[in-house]
Amino acid sequence: MKVGDGLVYCSLDWLLKQRAQAKRLQYGRKNVHSRQTGNQLSIYKGRGMAFAESRPYQAGDDVRLLDWRVTARTGKAYTKLFIEEKERPVLLWIDLRPPMFFATRGCYKSVLAATLASLLLWKNWLDGDCVGGVIIDTKGEIHTFKPTRCLSAISRMLQVLAIVTQAKRIKNERVQNIPFIEALVGLNSMVRQGGQLILISDFRGLSPLVEQRLRLFQHRISLALVAISDPFEQQLPETRRLALCDNGCFLTLNASDKIALQPYYATVQQREQQLTQLAQQLRIPLMQISTADKPTEQLLTLMRGFQ
Repeated sequence: MKVGDGLVYCSLDWLLKQRAQAKRLQYGRKNVHSRQTGNQLSIYKGRGMAFAESRPYQAGDDVRLLDWRVTARTGKAYTKLFIEEKERPVLLWIDLRPPMFFATRGCYKSVLAATLASLLLWKNWLDGDCVGGVIIDTKGEIHTFKPTRCLSAISRMLQVLAIVTQAKRIKNERVQNIPFIEALVGLNSMVRQGGQLILISDFRGLSPLVEQRLRLFQHRISLALVAISDPFEQQLPETRRLALCDNGCFLTLNASDKIALQPYYATVQQREQQLTQLAQQLRIPLMQISTADKPTEQLLTLMRGFQ
């Protein structure tokens, strides 16, 4: 493994290796409400994989499905019903806009997002689901991948994910940080009834329009939020001279001046409260993961969130 892999960028090999870790995230099958075949249990009953119950025979029932034991015991004809296994499309929306390329501890937020995305991708693939998603890169371009079980297609998605984390910005290059609401456009044609949508981001730019869009999605798909953060963003070090650098641009500020920093902390607190309230109102999982968290802590947070 090269220096910096898994810290400041992700290689394809790094993302492929997450498949082994993903096995620790697997959990039992859950009911879904779509009409696709696959490995998730459905409430729809008919000819399928697992026996559900027996009911009185109705005209038109397949005589091959008669439950002879119940029929003999009751003296009335009964038909066997089965729970059909279903295939669930899982979408990962991965935010790799410029603000994600930052960290003071652990790894870059972009690397953490890519690593968690690959873990969830492999976990759902191992569960038998179709997996796809949307990747927003540093230039504001939207890369879409339709849900699939094809390993070559999944590898292509991971390849793009790795390439975006390795993006090098030209000195003084103008940042194309597209608004959050525009970054959701790629999902409009991909959200399908009965699937799951997992958003991985630091949720900068969360707005009423974004909340409205997510509420619309929730009518068709189950939602989950994975919020990425760095400790530096929540609490700046109290020093008189704090030097910051971004792609050749430098800034020095007095981080001990609490009055001057009040607007900054107010913005951070507002975003956190807004995200928490959104998750509570929609009754969806919200997993808060920091770049300072140990890998085991990150896995535990994901496991608890998706139980």
